[in-house]
Amino acid sequence: MAHRLGTSSSDIVAAVDYLRSGGVVGVPTETVYGLAASAFNVEAVSEIYRLKGRPANNPLILHIHHQDQIEQIASTIPSCLPRIVEAFWPGPLTVVLKSKTSVPEIVRAGGDTVAIRLPSHPVFQQLLATINEPLAAPSANRSNHISPTTASHVEDDFPKEPFPILDAGPTATGLESTVLSLVGVPTVLRLGATSVESLKQILPELTIKIPSHQTDSPGTSKRHYAPRTPFHIWSNQNLTTEDGVLLFGTPVPEGADHVWDLSDDPVQAGKRLYAALREMDQSHLRNLYVVLPHQDHPNQTDWLAITDRLRRATQSG
Repeated sequence: MAHRLGTSSSDIVAAVDYLRSGGVVGVPTETVYGLAASAFNVEAVSEIYRLKGRPANNPLILHIHHQDQIEQIASTIPSCLPRIVEAFWPGPLTVVLKSKTSVPEIVRAGGDTVAIRLPSHPVFQQLLATINEPLAAPSANRSNHISPTTASHVEDDFPKEPFPILDAGPTATGLESTVLSLVGVPTVLRLGATSVESLKQILPELTIKIPSHQTDSPGTSKRHYAPRTPFHIWSNQNLTTEDGVLLFGTPVPEGADHVWDLSDDPVQAGKRLYAALREMDQSHLRNLYVVLPHQDHPNQTDWLAITDRLRRATQSG
């Protein structure tokens, strides 16, 4: 079973030693918990793929502790990047750039780009500064399962694996980073915790194009973030006492006995989304349903990332 470390300096050193030995470590970020390995250790990165059951065509995000490290892994630095870095880093924004060939092919899923993020979580920052090298770190869950926002969620997904987890409590945003490609026209490839509207203030030409090919961006497979219990978008189906319903401040459907209401505040709902889905999944219900946020909500753009996660989670396998 994965075992927990704290967040003291000695715990950070222990995690660094484990990473340098070629191991993987569960790490807290401001978004979700990650499964980290040295980015340039192919065997360690391969272990991430093995543990998660992650398809080889799904690239990884590289995490850095200082923007100077970008030049170690990216071959081209767009002129707009300094403005993006100043506005959004450290924080939940991943940028996609042309990659140097020195970045292992397994990290890039065979593509010619690399995804880079400078996180804001203080424990992860300390880990990155101590090891002083980029770490590959996708979410610390089984592939396509619900993302983890606590150390116990990581343990639930890997009950028989012995890697350590730095336990810093629940994550702050609860949703993954937004993925922004700066190769060509600035394009959002994955909706996430950094809003499209805030990006457009710096990049007015920004487009949104969720890729059809997994190799272009992590987190974009058709079915993702999904509970094991059958999960559906509610559209006036008859409910029984064996069904659970997820709401966002909307009226409770008739016949609903098991209700999780995450409020009509998208920030608070995002923080609680994955924990609620995991709780629902462990409630031994027959079916789970979600009433999507109102499409005519005055702050509808703020719900884009949550709606994206829910639509993927409710896709059939």
